[in-house]
Amino acid sequence: MSSPRQFTKVAAAVWTSKRFRTVSDAARLLLLYMMTCSHQNSTGAFRAPLGYFGIDLGWDDKKVAAALAELSKAGLVIHDQAESEFFVRGWYRFNPPMNSKHVTGTTRRFSEIQSDEIRAAAEAEFTAAVEADPVVAQAVREGSKLSDTNYMRGGRRS
Repeated sequence: MSSPRQFTKVAAAVWTSKRFRTVSDAARLLLLYMMTCSHQNSTGAFRAPLGYFGIDLGWDDKKVAAALAELSKAGLVIHDQAESEFFVRGWYRFNPPMNSKHVTGTTRRFSEIQSDEIRAAAEAEFTAAVEADPVVAQAVREGSKLSDTNYMRGGRRS
């Protein structure tokens, strides 16, 4: 996946989220890391070896694995171990597509996601976010190619 985001929104509401409050401090920090790390992009999904998390956070592999397991169990992230890919659930709630160029750029990035499970989750949340904003939805109808992706046609990645 290409260049990192310059910024990411982390809403104050994260601190009152029921699921966020049920996980350990380590899991909370890992989630915030995953939302803001240099690997993250407009799809809310990214690829990175778990070892990177440990290096950046100063944790051993066991602590990273335990925190990730908590986040997965709480439904805050999806992790495809075979592809070393991650998706932050609810990404588009706070980082929705803002205009037609954003829609187009994000749509292109879905093809970079190797994991069928992660791509499907990201595209489904993206589609819901687009449909929730009438202005962005109109921009999609006028030119986005999301409706022409394999997932949106009911298939899996080839």
